[in-house]
Amino acid sequence: MEVVTMNGLILGMSVFILLFEPVHPEECQTRQYLEFGRQGSIWCVFPETFFKVVWYYSGDTSGPFLEYKPPKASGVGFDSGEYDIHPDGSLIIQNVTLNHERTFNAVMFLSDKSAPKSNDIDVIVIKRPSSVSPVIMGSSGVDHIHFQEILPTQNLTCGISDSRPAIPLSWEITIPNEDHNTSFAYDSKIDSGFSSSVVTAVDLFADGRTLKLLSCKSDDPLDLLEKNESSILIQNEEIDLTTVASEEKIVKFDSTVKLQCSGHNNSLIVWKKQNSTGQLETIVYVVSVDHGFSRFLKTDPSVSLGSDGVLVIDTVKVEHEGAYVCIRSDKDGQEDINLVDLGVYIDPVPAHPVVTGCNNPKQYCTLEVEQEGNLTCTIKGIRPTVEPKWTVFDEKQAEMITFENEKTKIIEYGDTNDIILTSEYKIQPSIPDNRISLKCIGSGPHAEYFKLSSTFDIQFTTADTLNEPEAGLKPWGIGVIIGVVVLVLLVLVIVVVKWKNHRKIKKNKQGDLQNEEEMMKLTADIEEKKQLTKDQSDFELFTTQIRGKYQDFYQAIKPIPYLADKMYSVHQVFVEGGLKVLSKANIGQDKWEEISSYREMFSADERLYIIEGEAGYGKTTLTLQLAYEWCTKSRDSSIGSYELLILLRLRELTDIASLYKAIKQCILPKDTPFTEEDIERIINNSQSVMIILDGFDEYTSQDNGADSNDVMDILKNRMLMDTVVVVTTRPSTVLRRELPPAKVMQMTGFDKQEQVSYLRKAGPKDETAQRKIMEYLEKNPVVSDICQTPLFFAIFTHVSSEDKTLMTFVTSVTSFFRYIITSFHFHQKNKIKEDQDKLDEAERFEVEYEGLSKVAFDGLCENREMNEWRKGKMTESLGKEFLNHYVEIGVLVKHKKVNVGGTLGRFIDDSEQISFYHRLFCEWYAAQHLADEVGSILESRLDANDSGQRVERILENLDPFRRQYTFRFACGLKKEVADPIISYVRKLPEGEKFAVLCAFEQGEELEDIRKTVRDLCSNVIHISNNDSRLQRRSTLQLLGIASVNQIPIAGVWISDSFKSVGDSKEEILLDECLRLPVLNTMKELCIDQRGKKISMESMSGILQFSENCPKLQKLRFENCLVPFSVEASSLKAFQDREGEVSWFGTQCWYDMDLATGCWKNRDSGKLLESDGYDHQVKSFEEIHTW
Repeated sequence: MEVVTMNGLILGMSVFILLFEPVHPEECQTRQYLEFGRQGSIWCVFPETFFKVVWYYSGDTSGPFLEYKPPKASGVGFDSGEYDIHPDGSLIIQNVTLNHERTFNAVMFLSDKSAPKSNDIDVIVIKRPSSVSPVIMGSSGVDHIHFQEILPTQNLTCGISDSRPAIPLSWEITIPNEDHNTSFAYDSKIDSGFSSSVVTAVDLFADGRTLKLLSCKSDDPLDLLEKNESSILIQNEEIDLTTVASEEKIVKFDSTVKLQCSGHNNSLIVWKKQNSTGQLETIVYVVSVDHGFSRFLKTDPSVSLGSDGVLVIDTVKVEHEGAYVCIRSDKDGQEDINLVDLGVYIDPVPAHPVVTGCNNPKQYCTLEVEQEGNLTCTIKGIRPTVEPKWTVFDEKQAEMITFENEKTKIIEYGDTNDIILTSEYKIQPSIPDNRISLKCIGSGPHAEYFKLSSTFDIQFTTADTLNEPEAGLKPWGIGVIIGVVVLVLLVLVIVVVKWKNHRKIKKNKQGDLQNEEEMMKLTADIEEKKQLTKDQSDFELFTTQIRGKYQDFYQAIKPIPYLADKMYSVHQVFVEGGLKVLSKANIGQDKWEEISSYREMFSADERLYIIEGEAGYGKTTLTLQLAYEWCTKSRDSSIGSYELLILLRLRELTDIASLYKAIKQCILPKDTPFTEEDIERIINNSQSVMIILDGFDEYTSQDNGADSNDVMDILKNRMLMDTVVVVTTRPSTVLRRELPPAKVMQMTGFDKQEQVSYLRKAGPKDETAQRKIMEYLEKNPVVSDICQTPLFFAIFTHVSSEDKTLMTFVTSVTSFFRYIITSFHFHQKNKIKEDQDKLDEAERFEVEYEGLSKVAFDGLCENREMNEWRKGKMTESLGKEFLNHYVEIGVLVKHKKVNVGGTLGRFIDDSEQISFYHRLFCEWYAAQHLADEVGSILESRLDANDSGQRVERILENLDPFRRQYTFRFACGLKKEVADPIISYVRKLPEGEKFAVLCAFEQGEELEDIRKTVRDLCSNVIHISNNDSRLQRRSTLQLLGIASVNQIPIAGVWISDSFKSVGDSKEEILLDECLRLPVLNTMKELCIDQRGKKISMESMSGILQFSENCPKLQKLRFENCLVPFSVEASSLKAFQDREGEVSWFGTQCWYDMDLATGCWKNRDSGKLLESDGYDHQVKSFEEIHTW
């Protein structure tokens, strides 16, 4: 145990003084400090005209190790490279080690005849510790005030490791004030010449307090640390809440709530929330006195901190429900604990109970019913639950109706519930007007928040009322008439009687007919009411069944296919990537505009939406997110308001012309009671319907030219014209041309910001691990490019979290994919390791896959391209065991496809199809076959000309612009086949850049690759929208390789391809979802946007991007209109670098005045005034339309 003494501190201060002792003429400083592991210099001041300087080890009689006679140096130390010399005679040590901690002797000769002057220099080797400040064990993050929960008996340790000399440490309690000292033990150890210092504080909560602020302080006279102290707020983990009174607070969903923390002048505050397991999790901690510091440990953009430690939740969600604890302490040690139990209520939609049969809430409802029957009342989308209840409007009628067999059903939809009350009723006879006024109300402990009530009348008709005949002529009246008439005139009597009898018969027939018509009308009304009740019941059952299917979909997300036990719900992993919406420019050209969320795309005036994205960009995941929002009735999304949502995966349909048949076969359960006619009726009767058609590019019926099926009729607005339709597909201008006007959104993948969002949401919880992943991608542009695809970034995230060594050897897409495939096999073998027979089989399948490679290669060939195969055919080609193995590990996937056959479409073939998990998996195995085929040709005894032709014939089967990874994988898998493949690639347009990427996959002879990259980058690199996407991707990756390897880039010229600057200002977004990252070695950047206007926002982003490129000297704009001026502060980087910003307007060049942010005419040197700029705008508009 080392004791800290005053003598030690005095000694440290003397070292500090000596370190800065001034150097006198013609001598060397007698004590000098050099940093271990770096280049260091022993500085001396000799006369400028000295003759020579000789350097010795003091006390070493073997002679000098370096002699310097300007301008030549010699000696064993110089020849070995260990030492070098400054022109002024000072000694350079190329790499300082512990062996250099000794006394050096410098002998200076003013002339060849003068006496030498000797100087002894004591060199002290120092080493900065691995941390920039004292490290408090158990704390995480990089904040200057950490937080930790500890037990009363737990110790707190602070340390510094790997330093030279040792740095003494001590603890100090700064809050509360009266507790400035605490017991601590200090210790230091030396290992291999370097020291570790540790100080431990004990019995920190022996006094029963809850919060304390401590500082770990260092005694560092040599300034080895950047910061001499680290602070930590500690909380007693044993909090007794049983004696704390709880305040209940119930608030409305999406409202703002402020949770108070009692007390004033609070120095220390900790807010905690109870999680689902009952544990308290820290939300935020605050140190206000002398620091003004707060840090949230749980990221939630809606939660913030108000004044006096108030916790503010701007838009309360259901997940905010729970118990909140506030612990506060002031500087004098006064402490309080507050407990708030927060609940959230959600108003139902509609805002009143719905009585089945009352379909128009805007009109008073009267139900025509029988004397006995059923009544149903539904409260939709409510939280928390209430108890529906029947009451009479007038208490005088309370005994006239009874309710029995009341059944309440609660259906959960995410955060809300539908509550359905069904009751049998019986109406007593002899009720005035046969009418009763009833109410369905909400009751129970939570009803006070809603005040739910719906009033309606029921009117019933008795059998007597229905059958009562119309009053007519009575029989006795006829007899009297006949008698009187007989007395007057017999003939007249006969005539009158006949006439009267004829009239009576006719009248009675009319009365009977009228009665029959009224009976038919009343019966029809009753049947209509019954049908409405049945329709409502059918709709509820139908939506329940399809919701169940959608839940199966969105609760089975697997970021890594071989980890079947690690499934997530879509909302747990969904992160929005880059998005842009297509709008039409004035001249009819396509113009893409960025949006921050897919929710911005949906609007009330659009019917058809097209969502485009490359494979793996998350189109299907987005459709599942929409299904989740509908099923849970999400209030943050307009999707939740649709009455009905239909989600169909088009690849599962083959030859199904009917939408209703597709819903019955692919969504509803097999035992569903609904017929196709029922489904059609339900959809047609629904007030708002959204239909999502996922994967149009995989829809085989459109390939067969089928234009007369329901899918195409819906898309072309020939069917269900009032329905909102969303279709996903890979980018396709053909689809846009064939369909009616639509709103088009394109998914552009993950940029840096979205990658970080995914890491925080679904990646490793360790912030250090997250940071290492992002740092690795910044240093590896080849892997970074493939990780712009969300699917592969997710795989890389989870695989690298399992194996910390992954990022040390994955440097190319070949090594990246090889590791992924190896991981797939490894996890499967680990599952079956107890079964030796299965393990042997799995190991054999891992290396023997020629059949699968052949299938993959044939599937990519242009003349026989396929992306899925029938299971029976694949079983025949590969074998049942092999196929099942590759499905189990996740390389291949099975999915059902419904085929309808027979002349009447009655035969249903629910067959299984096989496809690769992703297109790149197909390219990986196809590359294996390609490498084997090219290798076989090279091994044959054909002459060079014949073998070259045969290789070209094989390669011509593949489109390099669509299958670039097949070429690159093949070069990386077998180095011996790379040369003929690269030779073929070089013949392609702009093939030289693509060839560099192919060569990079070999992983060796990188110096040759660097030379090629250096040659290419010595000229300005053009990125134009006239180039193919492959050409531009190759160019961008080549630039990334140059930047990482510190190869100078003469310039980058972006021609008609600029879109915007990313939010992080560390990348420029280009057309076709491409990105130009910050380039550390780029000297010049030109943005040529013919006929376009550069907005102030874009201009500001470009300047910030330029600031992040440390070598950028010149920024140019051509053929575009730029802002009149910019803030001078945004040009600081160009001022510091003495760089330049220029712009070519319509007729001349302008240079930016870096001091003012205004433009100057290059020829005249005059500032561009507003009138001159207006003239530029007018001239620009005359030349271009934008």
